[in-house]
Amino acid sequence: MKKALLVALVLIFVYFQGRLWFGYNSLTEIRQLQAEVQSLQSEIRIQRQINARLRAQVEALRDTDNPDAMEEQIRERLGLTHEDETLFLFIQE
Repeated sequence: MKKALLVALVLIFVYFQGRLWFGYNSLTEIRQLQAEVQSLQSEIRIQRQINARLRAQVEALRDTDNPDAMEEQIRERLGLTHEDETLFLFIQE
């Protein structure tokens, strides 16, 4: 009787140790998920910085008291120049 109980307890212990290390929601899986969360948080931080820059550009373009911002964007994106300016376009191979 004691031997069967000991064998049953050892089997239960091995089962739960296997689940702890290799099963669903195991320590390995939790560590992988934590690493993924950190990576995604880093990506979110970068995207928030990009969004802040874009918001600042939008606000500068909406500002009707600052026509220079709109002119700068137009000139940069479309490559427009004033009559007395020369545009140099560098092509990378």
